[in-house]
Amino acid sequence: MTKEPKLSLDCALELVTELEPKALIEWIQAKRQEELLSFSTAVYILTAQIPSGRVLGYGMIAGLIGSPRAARQVGYALRNLKAEQVDIESPKCIPWWRVIRSSGEIALNSGGHLPDQQALLLQDEGIQVLNYKVSMKDYAWHIV
Repeated sequence: MTKEPKLSLDCALELVTELEPKALIEWIQAKRQEELLSFSTAVYILTAQIPSGRVLGYGMIAGLIGSPRAARQVGYALRNLKAEQVDIESPKCIPWWRVIRSSGEIALNSGGHLPDQQALLLQDEGIQVLNYKVSMKDYAWHIV
């Protein structure tokens, strides 16, 4: 039996655009179980769906895509986004700035993404950031 190839990010994003959040999570978990989505692609798909004005923690994303102990790997995946995926003017932009620590803190050692830039982008979306911290109670995206 031949294994199906993994879905590309562009193809996967096209498939999920109309899904409600709960169905999105189920779809991602199913495709990951079938080994049709890489870990990074699953991170990018979920991150791309976080609504403006909302945030998710690294650990929350890891758990939602079926890898609850992989918060650090979520950070690595986001750090490895391509230039067009971090350019906020690009239609292929993945809103990396909406991913913060589960405590609400912006990671100050976030590799290529500057904490000041992340704070400004969050504030542009109406999120209050105080001392590089966001209220998860007020701004977390509650999916399920």
